[in-house]
Amino acid sequence: MINLNKIFFDKKCDILRIGISDKDWTQIPTKTIVYTNLTCEYYIAPRGNVVNYLPDAEARKTERDRFDCVIPWNLYTHKIMKWDFVVLYDTQWDMEWTYLIDQLTIYTLPNGTVENVYLRLNNENKWDLL
Repeated sequence: MINLNKIFFDKKCDILRIGISDKDWTQIPTKTIVYTNLTCEYYIAPRGNVVNYLPDAEARKTERDRFDCVIPWNLYTHKIMKWDFVVLYDTQWDMEWTYLIDQLTIYTLPNGTVENVYLRLNNENKWDLL
């Protein structure tokens, strides 16, 4: 039998949340890990009716400012929120990128169960949050 999760969800990501904690009368940003080593699928986000054909790794580097990420339904156990950080891993090229969740959509079946979780990610460097 074919395991569809290994075919379609063959990439990994981490999801982090930045919170504020008080220490010695000072507010300090703290990172909280929501998910680590999460199985997912991510791809370069489409831009209108533009087709994103990028022939090689160098061309793909220039288009990595916006990604779409999909998480399978059976792995969605903790709440993910808009503005959480997502670290995407590319094991083939031994690279990682950090993004902010700009849009979060949870697709459900008619009976109310979660089908998958869709994340629109934007490059964190644009936002200068950290």
